[in-house]
Formats: sequence, C-alpha cells, structure tokens
Amino acid sequence: MVKKRLIFTLLYRNGKFNLSRNFSLQAVGDFEWLIKNYDFENVMFYIDELIVLNVDRDSKLTDHYLDSVKEIVKGCFIPIACGGGIKTIDDAYSLLNVGADKIVINTLMTENPTEVEKIIHVFGSQFVVGSIDYTTSTNGSILYSQCARINTGIELEQGVKKYQDMGIGELFLSSIQKDGTGQGFDIPVINQISKLVQVPLIVSGGAGKPEHFEQAFSIKGVDAVSTANLFNFMSGGLKDARSYLMDKEINLAKWKI
Repeated sequence: MVKKRLIFTLLYRNGKFNLSRNFSLQAVGDFEWLIKNYDFENVMFYIDELIVLNVDRDSKLTDHYLDSVKEIVKGCFIPIACGGGIKTIDDAYSLLNVGADKIVINTLMTENPTEVEKIIHVFGSQFVVGSIDYTTSTNGSILYSQCARINTGIELEQGVKKYQDMGIGELFLSSIQKDGTGQGFDIPVINQISKLVQVPLIVSGGAGKPEHFEQAFSIKGVDAVSTANLFNFMSGGLKDARSYLMDKEINLAKWKI
C-alpha cells in the first residue's frame, strides 16, 4: 500500500520566509532565521516531503531564490518540490540544477498549457505537481492564479479535469479562504475533488492541529497533507503531528531516528 505523506511548505518572498493568511503574506525571517529555528537534520525525520514556493508576485526565479533552494537541499534526504514563477522549460531546468526533485506549477497551466505539456514530455509526469488555488461561494468554487490575484473564471471541477488531462503527476489543492486560519481543511470540497482525481492528491489550507490532518486523511483519495504554518509547527510541532498520526494508524512511513 502506498504510504501517506506529511508535507511542510515554505513560502519564500524577497529573501524572507513568510506566514500566509488567505494568501496575504507576513515576512517572518531570512534563511539564517530559518536555520536557527529549524534544525533540518531532525525536521526531515518528521515530514515526508518539503515544498518551497517563491510567492513573490513580481520577481520569481532570482539567483537569490535559487541559492536558497540550493542551501535547503544540502543534507536533505527527503524529496523537495519547488515552484513559483515557472514560465518555461528552462526555468524547470534551473530548479532541477539546484536540487529540486519536482516542480510545482500553477499560473502556467492557465496561461501556457503547451509549455506544461512540453515540460512533462521532457521530464515525465512524476516531475510536475499541478497547483490549484480556489475560493468557494454559493455559486461554486473558482480557480485563481498569480498568487490568488487573478480570477480565472475556471470552475474547480473543470480545472481539475483539464489539468489532469495535461499529464500532471500530482495535484496540490489549496483553499484560499482556509489558508492560515488554523480552523481545519476545506473538507466538503476535498470530498468532492477526491472523487475526481486520478493522480495523487495533496491538500493544503487550514491545518492548525494534528486532528486536522487526521480528518483530511480520512477521505479516500487524499494522499498527502501540507501545512505552511511556521509558528504552529515550530518547537516540535511536526514531530508531535507525526506521532499523533502514527498513533491513529495513518499509513505513514516509519523513520528511524
């Protein structure tokens, strides 16, 4: 049986790592702050994968960002997926060359699906994680792009089908409204989408305590849960979350520490 995954997501902007609430950002600290507060040699034993996203809305694949990814990768034995501002296959190569195992794409799927298909053709589906950010109203759920600035007008179910047809290897589903609230995942929408996806599904947005991860994992079709909450998961929080899930017999890998 394929193991479930607990994922931690780092949000990078202009040299700083950030907290996010409803996709509004608050800078917390630079790379030195990150290293001081996160002992990656130990943290890696409590998560299954790391995602690093450049959420700067103006400047994306800068040398500074690529250098930060290179530093994070050092000594990291778990897979790392990186994204933010990927526009071309050359951008994919740039992230691969600094140690990314996978890339995360979002806006490119809407603006240039041909380039997405080219990237998949060269690197394979397993290299590409398709990221979907959405909001929900009484009229349904709609996709947003460009760090939640642009309403694409694409209905969520339609977008999921469209992006799967491109050949993405995984789907990273994020609720803009739940993001950073700590009130739990968007369970109704996750239930809805889990019935449609034919690739591994990562859910994000709203995790505030280990029980929220358990609720998401109880949905058939959810392969991974992600949190980007730096404060809730400092001081052993990731360790505690993994221990809780193991006690609940969630099928996570058992790392030897």
